Amino acid sequence: MAVPATLPHRTVRDLLAEIGPPSGKGRHEEKGSARVYKGHLPSMFDQPSKTIRAGAHGHGPVGGSNTVLLDTRDVRYFTVLEMARLQGFPKDYIFDPVWRHAIKEIGNACPPPLAVIWIEALCARSNLIRILQAQASIVSRQVNESLIESSKSPDELKSNTP
Repeated sequence: MAVPATLPHRTVRDLLAEIGPPSGKGRHEEKGSARVYKGHLPSMFDQPSKTIRAGAHGHGPVGGSNTVLLDTRDVRYFTVLEMARLQGFPKDYIFDPVWRHAIKEIGNACPPPLAVIWIEALCARSNLIRILQAQASIVSRQVNESLIESSKSPDELKSNTP
């Protein structure tokens, strides 16, 4: 199996520049007061993001997860929109309106771009696409034969019976 082509990594700064600062609209609002904990450092602006975590026990992420260290040296949580875009979700993807539920959805998700590559590789390896196309062709032929058969007159149907 061929190894998929890789893209250069993107930094947190790249993504945040595209999105702009939190606006308070469209799931791009700041939430809570983030802190740095020993052993749990925030994502850095000029590096790829750390893993977006779903959290545990329905409380959302803990221990400094899902945070970013800004150029001002302040630390804040990523917004829902930022986390979704870091994971590769489209801008207009709709998540649960409850913040901690949205974080859980994003943190538990396989990044969509990775899912596409994985599914394409799986289909290629298993010949799934060809199997589905063959099945569709058989069903189409059966439907066409059935339609032809149902359009025959009663006399034509009697002449075809043994």
